[in-house]
Amino acid sequence: MVGIGMPILMHTGLNAQELPVSSSDELKKSQATFPPAATRKISFSKDIYPLLKQHCLGCHEGSNPESGVRLDYHAKLLGESDGVPLVLRGSSKNSRLIHVVAGLDPDKQMPPPDLGEALSSQEIGILRAWIDQGAKWDETVLPNPHRIIAKKHWAFQPIQRPPVPANKFRVAPSTTENAPLTTTVNSIDSFIAQGHESEQLLASPTADRATLVRRLYLILHGMPPTPQELEQHTAEDRAWSDVVQDVLNSPHYGERMGRHWLDSARWAESEGYAQNNARPHAWRYRDYVTESFNRDVSYARFIKQQIAGDEMEPYSDENLIATGFLAAARISADDLHFYRAENDMYTDIVSTLSRSVLGLTIGCARCHDHKFDPITQRDFYRLKAFFTKVFPAIWSSRIPNTRRLLIRFPRTCLHSTSKSVSEFSVQDLKKNLSRSVIC
Repeated sequence: MVGIGMPILMHTGLNAQELPVSSSDELKKSQATFPPAATRKISFSKDIYPLLKQHCLGCHEGSNPESGVRLDYHAKLLGESDGVPLVLRGSSKNSRLIHVVAGLDPDKQMPPPDLGEALSSQEIGILRAWIDQGAKWDETVLPNPHRIIAKKHWAFQPIQRPPVPANKFRVAPSTTENAPLTTTVNSIDSFIAQGHESEQLLASPTADRATLVRRLYLILHGMPPTPQELEQHTAEDRAWSDVVQDVLNSPHYGERMGRHWLDSARWAESEGYAQNNARPHAWRYRDYVTESFNRDVSYARFIKQQIAGDEMEPYSDENLIATGFLAAARISADDLHFYRAENDMYTDIVSTLSRSVLGLTIGCARCHDHKFDPITQRDFYRLKAFFTKVFPAIWSSRIPNTRRLLIRFPRTCLHSTSKSVSEFSVQDLKKNLSRSVIC
């Protein structure tokens, strides 16, 4: 799938966008002059890799090859990354790689005459046989570069529990030599104490109860406690765990903590862009998030509801409202560029999903393989395809007695009728509607 911003490979004869223009008869005649494919079984490690290394990889290797095209990545050769195949499995005569090494177009000869000798007939025959036999790859010789990145990048390493250091906090009014040791309360404190020691820092004295209560309220509610709350929680007979639980039980906890998720979900009460139309029912998703935090909904269910709530059974309004996570995408009201706006909306959904749930910024892969994370351009459009199977349309106040929804129904509903989206009646939508997403 080719999306807006898809790069065009340039700078070399391997550019699949620049196939020589010729008639079918001329192409068949040229193909007839290709050296015949070898008849023996071809080994990638013994036959193909040495050939590529000798003639090709000097200019076609690595994430930023000088030529702009890489031949050391199997998915790139097959076009699985950018939709531009250089090799067609089982059909060497139609493979771009064979066309350029065999000189089908003299202006695109590979290797160029000034950079190396042309491949011999025997070498071309080996390449042809390899492609005809399925273009099998050996990952031990030329491994997938994204797998290599994943193995080295810290974010993709398996989580391991490190040993807890025995360090303790050191608190003193003046010098380190006279600083008394203070017992650490938990394992996190031990790691912080270890950092203090390495930097020769001293810990602050233990805060009094009133200060701790104030900090607790500021963190979990975003506001300090009232004088009455402070007096209640500083009573000597109250356990600290009871104080914490009281603060967590307040509805203000969900209001405070839900704000962080709403930021990740790019929630707003308008659609964005120039017209920035209002979303009068955006509060439904906001309240869902707040209530989810207050009810201590499991993270697994919280995410499932927001990504696939309209598919969950049995049906519930809450599950549907949760998909406001998807419907919160920015939407342009510029009808002159509808399909571009539609594409941008889907891209916004994918980018937000990856940042908030996967912890990856895969938006770069919209136009090219990610330069740092193991995400290909193909991965981006595969994920995007989950959301483009249905057609989005804005349900507006032009239809009386309806809420503002992001209606998603099969594209055939529009293609089979001359009606515009705004002209659909309630009966039409009841008949054709596949799912709705609270906007």
